[in-house]
Amino acid sequence: MIAILHDMIGPLLRRSRRPWGLAASLAGAGTLLAACHLLDVSNPDIVPPEGLNSAAALPTIRAGAIGDLHIAYTGSGAQGSGGTTEGVILLGGMLSDELINTETFPDRILADARRPQRESVTLTNVFRNVHRARRAAEAAAAKFRQYSPDTTLDAGLAEMLSLAGYAYVFLAENYCSGVPVSTVNADGSFTYGDPLTTAEVLDTALDRFRQALGAALALDTVKALATGGPSLLNSVRANRTNMTALARMGIGRVLLDSGNAAAADTAVTAVATSFAYLIQHDLNTTRQNNGVFNGIRKFKRYGVEAALRRKDTTTYLTTLNALRATPPSYVLSGTAALTAITPALTSPADSNAAVTQLFTERGRWLWLTGHRLGDLRRLERQYARPDSLVFPNGGYFKSGLQYGSATSYPIPLDEENNPKAAACLSTAP
Repeated sequence: MIAILHDMIGPLLRRSRRPWGLAASLAGAGTLLAACHLLDVSNPDIVPPEGLNSAAALPTIRAGAIGDLHIAYTGSGAQGSGGTTEGVILLGGMLSDELINTETFPDRILADARRPQRESVTLTNVFRNVHRARRAAEAAAAKFRQYSPDTTLDAGLAEMLSLAGYAYVFLAENYCSGVPVSTVNADGSFTYGDPLTTAEVLDTALDRFRQALGAALALDTVKALATGGPSLLNSVRANRTNMTALARMGIGRVLLDSGNAAAADTAVTAVATSFAYLIQHDLNTTRQNNGVFNGIRKFKRYGVEAALRRKDTTTYLTTLNALRATPPSYVLSGTAALTAITPALTSPADSNAAVTQLFTERGRWLWLTGHRLGDLRRLERQYARPDSLVFPNGGYFKSGLQYGSATSYPIPLDEENNPKAAACLSTAP
């Protein structure tokens, strides 16, 4: 029987050797091709550019813009000396009097000594990150306008416009006059921007905040109840409150930077003192780390300075002492010990002492929140304080340096690629 089977199979194999060989080759090729596709892994966390042009992509676009702003503001743990990417909080803290440099990295030593260099890669990275945050927020706002099913129910437009406004505030408060604002086109080319004075940058920020306020006020609670019931109503109502507050705080900050404390006070009157817009960080990736190590509160109110300007000592002291009596929850988890060491302020001897008292209080309550450099510049610009009484001066504590005279950061050397804007228009505070 075996012989018969052999005789039957043998001729069949001989007759079909070439076709079977071809089939085997094709099968092998098919296996190889199939194996190649094993490497085509779908990553749900990555959205290709063509996937950003729909309403479904708006949450991803929003998250990206918020992430870019936190890199510009607080920094991250993504790179740099000690695993830190600086944001404007750290840079502003070094150039002002909030921080001192404790390492040997020359770029930061020179910044701490008020001698920041245009060639610094560290400073260039922060400048780029602020512009990246600006661009991401503005592009996100455009996407919400184009693809949101209903911006009267979706707070994304108002939020993105406010974030763009804050990016412009960072440019105005931390950099010299003459910041260029360029645009990256869809084909990758650049439309180079003209250098903007500090006042023009603040005006641009104010425009974004006013647009944001309009979008926030347009959030429609009546429509929310009619279309989505109580759940959507509660969401839209909360978003309307928070987004109007965020925009109004931005308007107030711009007006304060512009020297109009009374208008700033009016702008934020409707904002609850408990309001906070928080940027959250975590340990999931180094990009998501907080570059200043701790989560911090973002923005404060400005009413006290308006009272000081109009010589209303009672309101001025009442506001500051209320802050001392009931410190914000973000300062300490418990306030008993803090209250015990912060006695009530007494009336200052004169207007000059009152200014010193106010900015001393702001320096403590707003420590490492990105306000101090702007405040010190305002002391010189709006209150005519001499530089020697505002910024660190004299002998620097290491490297044999003397403190320089910088009150802002320069336009990085990279901007020489922009034929319209190569350097600062003015370095005045």
